[in-house]
Amino acid sequence: MNLVEFVNKAQSIPFKNRGRDYDGWDCWGLIVVAYRDCWDIDLKDFEYHNAMTAEDVTDHFDQYSKQWIDVKPNEVEAGDVVIIRYGKWPCHAAMVVKPGLMLHIKMDIDTCVESYSRSEWKHRIIGFYRHRDMVKRCS
Repeated sequence: MNLVEFVNKAQSIPFKNRGRDYDGWDCWGLIVVAYRDCWDIDLKDFEYHNAMTAEDVTDHFDQYSKQWIDVKPNEVEAGDVVIIRYGKWPCHAAMVVKPGLMLHIKMDIDTCVESYSRSEWKHRIIGFYRHRDMVKRCS
């Protein structure tokens, strides 16, 4: 499936905590399914649970981030991941569908495409990241 087909199929899929299929997903589940179905890349899943502290989430993110490379905002491409903070902690992920637009989901909204330049998001972006396997494919 190409990215356009995935985005069309994914829009309006509901939030489901720890969901990892088209019946529902959380923000990371959306990315896991997209990478699997569009690029045949199996991403390591987060073992997130409600008892984790913000520090635990940050430590987990730091360990997992070794599979990703930083991307400058002016070099963002479709498939890159946007990490967004709440407060000072990384707590939300979205996928770039084209520069300026992200596909994401939150508890209170179904999967949708939205500008990451909106005031709700732009000041909370920690960074953009590209999976190392995506880099290898483009080399």
